[in-house]
Amino acid sequence: MLSLGPNSRVYRFLNGIKQIEELDGKGLKDLFCIQGHGVSDLNTLYANPADLKLMVVLRGPDGHTRSRFNHRRNARLKKTGVELTSEMFMERFFRDDFQCTYLISKFPSFIDNGAETRFEKAVSILRKFNYVLVTEALDDQFAMIASGLGMSPTLERKRTAEQKTELLVSKEEVLARQQGDLALVEKVMAHDGRDAPEMFNPFGYDAAGRASALRRVKARAHEASVEAGYVELASGLCMQMRAEQVLFMLKRAPRKLPVNDPDLLRDILQKKWDDTSKKLTAVQAEKSERHLKRERNGVRRLKSRVRKALS
Repeated sequence: MLSLGPNSRVYRFLNGIKQIEELDGKGLKDLFCIQGHGVSDLNTLYANPADLKLMVVLRGPDGHTRSRFNHRRNARLKKTGVELTSEMFMERFFRDDFQCTYLISKFPSFIDNGAETRFEKAVSILRKFNYVLVTEALDDQFAMIASGLGMSPTLERKRTAEQKTELLVSKEEVLARQQGDLALVEKVMAHDGRDAPEMFNPFGYDAAGRASALRRVKARAHEASVEAGYVELASGLCMQMRAEQVLFMLKRAPRKLPVNDPDLLRDILQKKWDDTSKKLTAVQAEKSERHLKRERNGVRRLKSRVRKALS
């Protein structure tokens, strides 16, 4: 199982593991499941269309918004020591119909030509999925489809925020700007699961539309997929304050790193870091310097051992 997202990409890179876009045939053959916030239509390139099953879990927009606030708040405190207030969250991170917008950004090739609104585009995307579930009914819905996936009907764990703080915004205010997301979730909640376990899609599965979408993805080609993976990796490196460290690694020994095109990664990462570094807090700047210093010291120790071995 492979988890895709900025942080998991950083983990793979720093542990000498290639990104999914650059795995060889054996590495891809061993994959059973790809999951995470980084999954996109481009990842369908690495599966046999006949075996491919797509699943998405939506969430009620009010609960989803409050969960995002707490995860962002905790991450910000941990990384920068700076509090994220309700006002800051709503101004900087709150988005109208967040889940519709996210689907559109991740699965552009799945959008039907006639879809115009965010909601219509999201529905056209979801109609290419085998399973469309919702968090609030996940235990019951997953139990219906588990046998078709060869999995246990019992969910082992759910991610929860380390610390929970109330988002000081009313439910009415949140939902007023999430009407598309709300309509999606209500549709899924009302589904009786008559098509389970082979399928669970309240919007109706569009087999012909999916086949066309997969052809459009293929037309975007492998190169676009690799670059998208590098962009997400660069984002994760900047978030973890490891960009300076990796830029140093790319300059010192690029061919020893687990990427096929270190020059492309360097260009993408440098551009992302140039923008990110202008907004660093003192805590973030210190963390970045610490990672860079540790990498440089490791190189010095290695050179010292080599000199002693040769003397």
